[in-house]
Amino acid sequence: MKMIENVKRRHFLIGSAGTMAAAAVGMPAGAQDSDNPLPDYVSWKDAEDVIVHSKQTLETKRAAQGSELITPSTELYIRNNLPAPSDDIVANRDAWEIEIDGVANPGTMTVGDMKTLAVETVVCVLQCSGNGRAFFDHETSGTQWSVGAAGNVVWTGVPVRAVIDAMGGAAEGANFLTGTGGEEIPEGVPKETIQVERSVPMAAMD
Repeated sequence: MKMIENVKRRHFLIGSAGTMAAAAVGMPAGAQDSDNPLPDYVSWKDAEDVIVHSKQTLETKRAAQGSELITPSTELYIRNNLPAPSDDIVANRDAWEIEIDGVANPGTMTVGDMKTLAVETVVCVLQCSGNGRAFFDHETSGTQWSVGAAGNVVWTGVPVRAVIDAMGGAAEGANFLTGTGGEEIPEGVPKETIQVERSVPMAAMD
């Protein structure tokens, strides 16, 4: 899946009282802006519009969110559980593979294969579940996000239902779709503590 880039942005807030009230939302007391340099893998982002919490977590500054409906990728936050993939891994994305079980004909499919099935575009909010953590009145673990770990993005990709149809349909009795990250886990890191896995009901295919 691919996010659109280079969406024109405007840094002004004009209009309703609700819009102006939103402009007043800033960083919580005690939160610190960051002068850390951008990590190499996101050097194309706008450094003035993000807070670098770490190499794996960058937050969109409130002032950079503007009033556009779509968050430009140059300002969109970054939340990675693991280090970014190396250049040799991202060089040929069409060769990336996904393993599919729970279907009539289990097997693997490359991103290139999937592109031949169907392509759709959707707009949806992308948000880290820890967004707003810095406002808690008690100590919390993890990145101390204020309001910038969220954005509205445009995704273009292959619907899961098209992939399942191509694999012969869902197995009888299937109730959930579960996606499990396929990243290589660094040595010494327990897989169960870092690997991301999410499930949604089968009805989500609709």
